[in-house]
Amino acid sequence: VRGIRRVLACRPVRRLLLFGWLVPVCAVAPEALAAPYASHIGQPVRVTGFLLMGIPAGTVVADLIAARMLTSRLQRRIIVPAGLLTFVPLVGFAASPRLGLALALLIISGLGSAWGAGQDGLLIAAAPEELRGRALALSSAGLMFLQGVGFAFWGLAGQFAPVTAVIPAAAAAGILVVLLLRPRAR
Repeated sequence: VRGIRRVLACRPVRRLLLFGWLVPVCAVAPEALAAPYASHIGQPVRVTGFLLMGIPAGTVVADLIAARMLTSRLQRRIIVPAGLLTFVPLVGFAASPRLGLALALLIISGLGSAWGAGQDGLLIAAAPEELRGRALALSSAGLMFLQGVGFAFWGLAGQFAPVTAVIPAAAAAGILVVLLLRPRAR
């Protein structure tokens, strides 16, 4: 607990952690609502699997490009544009896109996960040397926990509002997070 407090006491690290936690909290909404969305567009339950593969497919491509082909400097420069790319396509769910277009929007959203490569580099650079291991561990633990919370939150929201409103609302919240907590390269 003392180590966590020390990591969170470092303002630049805290900001990066919040960014790295809250962006995925908002980005998980389409996955949390994949089954209700499939039903909404008149598709059988088995289509849920196709919707669930969209964001991970885009993420794999983004990881290959960002981690393997971009310099560290460029990785850091694309954090905000890539973060926004995560959410802008999700606004399109307000129009109830059919399966093909919905899948394309999810793949494009997954491409936005390229922000993670630069984020990791900034976190390592921002954390004092003696706290780097703890900062990275806290980043991963917080990510796993908060993604679960986000999944539950957006799923619950889908019980009270149409999925065509909840997914765009998550996108709007994500855009706000990206703009308010945008990391600043050193």
